[in-house]
Amino acid sequence: ENGLCLRTGETVKTVGFITVPQGVFQPNYMSIYIQEADGAGINVFAYDPQQQGALEGDLVSATGQVVDYISSTGAGATSEVVASSVTVLARGFDPVEPTVLSTGEVGDETNEGLFVRTSGVVVSVEGFAIYVDDGSGSIQIYQNFNDLDFSQFAVGDYVEMTGVILQYDQTAPYFSGYELSPRYDTDMLILE
Repeated sequence: ENGLCLRTGETVKTVGFITVPQGVFQPNYMSIYIQEADGAGINVFAYDPQQQGALEGDLVSATGQVVDYISSTGAGATSEVVASSVTVLARGFDPVEPTVLSTGEVGDETNEGLFVRTSGVVVSVEGFAIYVDDGSGSIQIYQNFNDLDFSQFAVGDYVEMTGVILQYDQTAPYFSGYELSPRYDTDMLILE
């Protein structure tokens, strides 16, 4: 409702496979992304990183309070579970395959937290962000607390991008500000 999670304030337990392991985004905290078998994804956050963090593909259980992160500047609305505990249930699974979406579908509230792949033409390059469009609407590809090399991209490049859908919206209702955040340089390919 209004781009905020209907479970905000509730304590929940969720189980999913790691798509973004600890240390990739926000290296000083535990900020991992998990995805359930049905494809729903969410950020699991804690101020204290785990001593031995879960690996990509691990099946984990996370318990914590659902919050909608809204910064002191009023921007945000990313739904997350502020974890009181994270337990590795099983290891050795293949990494989760990304859901393939058009660039226009990336900017949809129902896809927030989802691990996806999209492709299109670079229409703008702006420092920590590039914009890609396949004709269905452009999406921001954002460098989220990591040192990805965006200097390799130029307007007109045809690219394939893999990452997690985040949101950083300036005002309520929170139905804009979606961005795709790659994890590694290998998540960003120039195809032509």
